[in-house]
Amino acid sequence: MSVRSKVKINARRVLWQNFIKALIVVLILLCVSFLFSLFMMIANTASSALGYLEILGDWNYLLSPLIVFTTLLLQLILFSPLLIGASKWFYRLVGSEPGDIIDLFDYFAGFKNYFGSVWMELNLFVRSFFYTFLFTVLPILLMGSGIELFNGFWSPEPIPMPVATVVGGMLTIAGGVLLALAGIFSWIFLKRYALSRYLYAEGGCSVRRAIKQSVYFMRGRKAELFLFDLSYLGWLFSCLLVIPAFFVVPYYMSAKALYAKVIIEYGQRGNTAEPPQEPTKEFSSDASVPDPERTGTEAPPVYSEPEEPFSDESETRQE
Repeated sequence: MSVRSKVKINARRVLWQNFIKALIVVLILLCVSFLFSLFMMIANTASSALGYLEILGDWNYLLSPLIVFTTLLLQLILFSPLLIGASKWFYRLVGSEPGDIIDLFDYFAGFKNYFGSVWMELNLFVRSFFYTFLFTVLPILLMGSGIELFNGFWSPEPIPMPVATVVGGMLTIAGGVLLALAGIFSWIFLKRYALSRYLYAEGGCSVRRAIKQSVYFMRGRKAELFLFDLSYLGWLFSCLLVIPAFFVVPYYMSAKALYAKVIIEYGQRGNTAEPPQEPTKEFSSDASVPDPERTGTEAPPVYSEPEEPFSDESETRQE
């Protein structure tokens, strides 16, 4: 049985012991997300009415981008602490330390916790947007040029229109294929940040160090985590029926936290071997690491930051 399968089995086992609490945590996140969507829908409806009445005149075209920006800003301000709190809650759940539901709101308490969570989400958003844009910009340009040629909206002077149409169709197909491949590649590549929230929430380190450790620990494991996500596609499609979502979402979040816990603990030991064959909520650091006093061998090296001329405190202040 693969590690991925055993992670799922143990995640279900842990989840059933605390299912009601986990469901309430997920429902809180879903309700907040729904409120943001509702706000955007109401704001767009109101802007359409204002545009119809021509109250804003020539400035009406700015309303839609302004609504989107405002919604994203509110999500960053209000949803970021909840995301970090949920990551911490599920990480402790799979580590046999289930907390109370109120722990979800831990990152609203205190200036450092709150702005640290916002800074983490802002970092992840900017990095994800940058790399996704970098990987997909050329396929999008290629596909867009092909559509323009195929539809006859644009054609170079020396090229006859029938030839331009054929070339445009070929470019459109090639651009679509490359865009799909680029999307998959960017999905895999961005798995390098999959551990960031857990490391920040549980590691007591700065945002910058949590992201660097996540990149370090995920070396050689990004495709592994990508396949883990793919194995949940059937479950996610079942959520279209709504009722299965009440089990699928807590199940997925628990399994993802447990997989992250396995990778983090092995990364902290400096062990480059495969994850343990029995990843459970009782996963102990003594399970597979030899005791130097008993075996006479040295413990495996752990991840360490390169020496820098400033401390963590100054690093936190800079962020």
